[in-house]
Amino acid sequence: NRVEYAPCYAHSEFRAQRLDKVTIQISIEKPDIVKHCIVHEMFHGFGLAHSHVLPSVLNSKMMPSEPSPWDEIALKTFYDPRLQSGMTRQEALPIARKIILEQLANRR
Repeated sequence: NRVEYAPCYAHSEFRAQRLDKVTIQISIEKPDIVKHCIVHEMFHGFGLAHSHVLPSVLNSKMMPSEPSPWDEIALKTFYDPRLQSGMTRQEALPIARKIILEQLANRR
């Protein structure tokens, strides 16, 4: 078994297929890293994965402490009521694209 050290992590608990509780564990005391950890793990708690391409709190190479516009778009898209649990990728992608385009248009 390989053990990895992480200065922080999130554990999400679901009840009836809905997010019920997120626990964030932080094992470091550097204030700038703590702030990043809280925001980073909060976004994991909401179900979002790492991004290594876009500027994001989920991009471990960048380590920003504030959500980027892309983070906000991802979160709003992920929780838009038009996307339903259990949808296939084929069903969800056109809807997600529409939601993202709407959000981008609203930012102009």
